[in-house]
Parts: sequence; structure tokens; C-alpha cells
Amino acid sequence: SAIQHNINEQDLPQNEFDLIAISMTLHHIKDTEMFIQKAKSYLKNGGYLCINDLEKEDGTFHKKHNNEGVFHFGFAQEELEEISKKVGFSNSIFERVFIYKRDYGDFPIFNFYAKKL
Repeated sequence: SAIQHNINEQDLPQNEFDLIAISMTLHHIKDTEMFIQKAKSYLKNGGYLCINDLEKEDGTFHKKHNNEGVFHFGFAQEELEEISKKVGFSNSIFERVFIYKRDYGDFPIFNFYAKKL
């Protein structure tokens, strides 16, 4: 079942979940490595972390909101692979899955998957 969780303020049971999925949220989390480390600790062995978010961009995606609450202007594949490997994930996959079209630009969206062994 799905649950809503504020990873900055709450903890979850360790080794409890088969899947942790977030969509268009990681760029709003200040400490990316902290999030990925905590997510790993909450997953069972063999569980997956799935992230859907913006590819690296110049900050125009949220320009009409003056980037309020935005800590990252998207992510590069290498950046997520490096962090996930550092905290102990393996078998990561990064794939572009969509182009979000706005009046002021096209913004590639990715899915990133990593497995906890």
C-alpha cells in the first residue's frame, strides 16, 4: 500500500519495503544523498528505489514560481549513479521517459531505478 511520508521529519521502519517511488519530488529535497541513504535503509534486500524527476536544466522549469522550494535544477545520470553506488545500491538504470512541454521550453523527465542487494 502507498503511504505519504516526509523523509526530512519522519523515519520509517528499517528493511520494511519492497519499493520506494517518488515522482517529481527529488529536486525539492535539499539533501539528495540523505534521501537516497534513508530510502536504502527502509528497503528490504532486493527492494527497488524508483525516482521520476527532471533531467538537469537551467532553472526555468519552475521560473513562474521563482524556484521557491527548489533545491536542484534537475539531475544528471552520473550524479544519481554516483550517489546510489556510494550508499550501496547496485544495478541502476537511468532512462528518459517523457518530454514535458511548457510554453517556455521542453523539459526531459527520467526514471531512475536502483536495487538494494
